Amino acid sequence: MTTAHRAFLGAIVGAIVALFLHPLSRPWLQYSFWQFSPSPVVTSSPHLAKTLPSLPSPEADEDISLYVQLAAEKLSNGQQLDAKDALLLAELCRNAAEKDPQNAYWRQSEAVFQFALGNKAAAETAWRRACKRPNWDDSQSQQIRTFLIDMKRESGADMSWHAATASYLRSTAAPKVIHSLGVQILNQNPTLACRSETFLNAILLRDQSRAEASSYYGYLLAETAATGPFLTPGSKREKSYIRAEFPTELNKSNQSAIADEVDRGLRENEAFQALVYTAGSQTNLRKLTGQSILLGSLPGALLFAAATSGLLLLLSYLVPLHRLGDPVSPAVPTIIALVVAVTVYIITKQVPISLWILMVIALFAIHPSISLISPTLKIPRLSLFIGSFFSIFLCAFIAAGAIIASTPFQSLAAFLPTGWWNNPTKFFGEGFLIVIGTFILANQITAFKLRRPAGRYCITIARHGLTQACLACLFCSIIVTPAAIYWDSKINQDLHKIALNETAYYLNR
Repeated sequence: MTTAHRAFLGAIVGAIVALFLHPLSRPWLQYSFWQFSPSPVVTSSPHLAKTLPSLPSPEADEDISLYVQLAAEKLSNGQQLDAKDALLLAELCRNAAEKDPQNAYWRQSEAVFQFALGNKAAAETAWRRACKRPNWDDSQSQQIRTFLIDMKRESGADMSWHAATASYLRSTAAPKVIHSLGVQILNQNPTLACRSETFLNAILLRDQSRAEASSYYGYLLAETAATGPFLTPGSKREKSYIRAEFPTELNKSNQSAIADEVDRGLRENEAFQALVYTAGSQTNLRKLTGQSILLGSLPGALLFAAATSGLLLLLSYLVPLHRLGDPVSPAVPTIIALVVAVTVYIITKQVPISLWILMVIALFAIHPSISLISPTLKIPRLSLFIGSFFSIFLCAFIAAGAIIASTPFQSLAAFLPTGWWNNPTKFFGEGFLIVIGTFILANQITAFKLRRPAGRYCITIARHGLTQACLACLFCSIIVTPAAIYWDSKINQDLHKIALNETAYYLNR
């Protein structure tokens, strides 16, 4: 090793140590390097309904909101509430409404539970009171803020995947059951007064709920109230006419103030559909989520790949290289090839992969008549390049596997679309076999041409390639870490806005 090589290696090691010691960069190296389990905060946060380990005492509004969200999740899944639970929830919502009289959320929720109890008159009364309130707040934004604080404390930094997780953990079950209740009330009482009350409740839900799906339930309910609860589908022209005449009917019944609100709400509904509920919104969130996972886990994954390749390099030096030049019986590699191929087939059930492994290992049975005299003989540059290429490719597989097993990915895995990452064992297992098999085959061919022992030649090339791959991963980790921190802070701003108020984010883009 030359002086320049020693200086380069020392600089890399020093930079890695500095990144580990610095509190700003250390959090970006922990994931995919030594933390490979879902976040404890994500799996058992006491602040969100979808992660709640146990019910808190229903004292604060945020705690009561958790009760409502859990009950709404149950109703939205088609389950029924026990009468005692529904009665308790209705009472809790009524008490919360007295403490927070401007919040329509409590009255709407009370109406849901009164209706579940069969108290239709009480449900309609609570529904009527809700439409006269100016605000709608289910306390989830405050719950998410607390959740993000816990995530930051756990990770040691404010990372964008925290907000991405919070976006998916926001419950939309309460708006869903409120929409369902509004439709049922309209079907039972399709009067002009009930339609206007339902429309005003829907507008509150549409404008002040902070999730796109929740706002869309308000949008749908407003359209249903405007066009009437059709038991059978009406024509598009008929519905459009009834919708346009809704404010006129209210004016005719001397409700001009409500008519103005309805007219404005109908126009805003059209803008809402155009600006918020678009096909690209979910795609945008998935894209940002993917970026947040990659930025939060890539620096550590590269370091993990460097450590793994370094370990493989050390193991390669334990192989007695001088013994690999001795001829062996062709039966030995043939038997080993059969055993390995059958084992791979039993595990993977893949005939092509098994035959591939059988061929690659069985070729070691062919031994050149002239053995390598010295391992220091010059090796073709092409072979060195092939060794480095396949070693780096192998490190890329290792880094990808580390990302899949990392805490950010595992915490968000349930919300990601289906892909190869749903069966990583099969993907990476077959990938490793193909990469290693191709590496061995390429070096076998070269070794046979040079009349050198294939085993010794493969190990020699592997040592060179793993050395280059280890240094490359270390160098890339040093370069990627500050870049990941910078870009993570950029997308973190968007993901925080989506987590805290998704509807406003898409309206103000």
